[in-house]
Amino acid sequence: MSALGRYTSAELLELLYVGEEPGFLEMVRGLFSLSDESRLILQNFLSTLPAEKITASIDPQGRCILAPEISSQLRDPG
Repeated sequence: MSALGRYTSAELLELLYVGEEPGFLEMVRGLFSLSDESRLILQNFLSTLPAEKITASIDPQGRCILAPEISSQLRDPG
């Protein structure tokens, strides 16, 4: 069965829209290149975080560092 038969037109258009974002295909390639263990660690990290923003940065060794964003209320209580 093809994707055209499994998804609605709206879902396929949404996928096309997201797929055109800069860096999207590189990100997907990176996810598929992770080991099963690393992918599971990432999945657990993302699924256990509260629904808040996550910051991402690349360190000097080329590693992607994900961290929960500290809310402005915690940084500046006054």
